[in-house]
Amino acid sequence: MNGSADADVAIVGAGPAGVSAAFQLARLGYSVRLLDRSTFPRAKACGGGLTKKAIQILPFSVEPVIHRRFSAIQVSNSAGTRSRCEAREAVCAMTVRAEFDDFCLQKALAAGARFQRISAITEIKALADCVETVTDAGVLRSRFLIGADGANSTVRRLSGLFRDVWKGFAVEACVRVPDPGAYPMLFDFFKVPGGYGWIFPKRDHLNVGLYSIYPGTKLNKEILLEYVTSVTGQNDYYGFASHHLSFGGAKYRPKNERVFLVGDAAGVADPILGEGIYHAVRSGQLVARAIHEGKNDPARTSSCYDTSLSELRRDSKLCVATAKIFYSAPRLGYIALTIPTTRYFLMKGFEKGMTMGEIIAGTLRLPFLDRRPVRSSVDLSTLRD
Repeated sequence: MNGSADADVAIVGAGPAGVSAAFQLARLGYSVRLLDRSTFPRAKACGGGLTKKAIQILPFSVEPVIHRRFSAIQVSNSAGTRSRCEAREAVCAMTVRAEFDDFCLQKALAAGARFQRISAITEIKALADCVETVTDAGVLRSRFLIGADGANSTVRRLSGLFRDVWKGFAVEACVRVPDPGAYPMLFDFFKVPGGYGWIFPKRDHLNVGLYSIYPGTKLNKEILLEYVTSVTGQNDYYGFASHHLSFGGAKYRPKNERVFLVGDAAGVADPILGEGIYHAVRSGQLVARAIHEGKNDPARTSSCYDTSLSELRRDSKLCVATAKIFYSAPRLGYIALTIPTTRYFLMKGFEKGMTMGEIIAGTLRLPFLDRRPVRSSVDLSTLRD
């Protein structure tokens, strides 16, 4: 399909969104070039929780990089009161993003995608027959360009196609403790304005962090250390990192027929819990399907992607509205979490691999439907390893 172009598809960002698109497109026979500033494996700021829905839609097993699984979650409030939410099956698996991202990248490379390390992108030119991505390593011509480069997306900024994102912020670190398995998976709500603290136990350490949907919330090393000490009894950590999360994907519409955004670049993360891996993978799959169904017709491709994004836009809209209500009234928000009916719907939804938006909408429907089919962007039966 590439003709005079260097690749059918260029993808900026080799995280879950970019690799998800690259894997599927490469397996379908497209020439794919993955561009990233980092060499892999690389450290990546992220709690590393993989929800059941994220695991379900991945077209390959990630068992080799799973550290632990949890069927129960503890939630607490600023007063230290804890409540336990439990499901019959595991609802979340723990990984380390450096391991997970490298594992998924190797799958994409094995499928036929090519990786190229770059340091900077200085210009994006959307032409009639291709997109020129101007990098420090030269100009790459591709039929389509996918921006999968995160909350501070260079592709989004240079293309000027989407300006309605707003950002949350998180800080995190790793903590060595004698027995990580003795700690629960914890969401410590309202420890900071508009957010929570967390403990995610891994195989040999804890990932501990603080998150807020309000970008102006003060979060730094000192504040994190105080929190680490209060919840673990330890006064030291390593691997401190901070990162933005971007929201507002309900307003994202593809405005260029050859340049598309996915994952955090498109603002499709869930602001309630700050989850982004599922949305990254799903949007990567959707853009891959759109390119395949578009059959080299840019207008048709753009239309396909726009239509398929409706599920993520709907989810984003519900989650943004809920997050603003939940975090604006901390006491009422926590009381809602401790109501048995609320806990039931949340855990049953997580157990069934539903998105937060689906769970919110599903509370209006009784009883819960049977397990929903795995979402897929192409026939995964022909792609799954």
